[in-house]
Amino acid sequence: MVGVPGKVCGFLKVRVFTTADCVQCKFTKVKLDRLGIVFDEVPAVGEVAEYVRGLGFSVVPVVEVECGDGAQAHWAGFRPTLIDQLDECLKSGVDFPCSGLVPAG
Repeated sequence: MVGVPGKVCGFLKVRVFTTADCVQCKFTKVKLDRLGIVFDEVPAVGEVAEYVRGLGFSVVPVVEVECGDGAQAHWAGFRPTLIDQLDECLKSGVDFPCSGLVPAG
């Protein structure tokens, strides 16, 4: 675990919405784990799948970063560059750019 849950790098929570047998989901989870980034895995079924579709995504994984100011950042697919950027924020204490860089939806 990096830092203190709920007070790390200006964000409150990282969620990864996944489905069974999703290769990109597996790669995303492995990279987050290797970097020590704490996240919740949420199966994208039923109402959760509707939530993900409501964000504008039709593929998984969808990574959601809930920021301290209430903003959210989302991206879909295995995006190692964005995961690395999140890791750098954690290490440096700089806020992850929930507004602007990674638009929701």
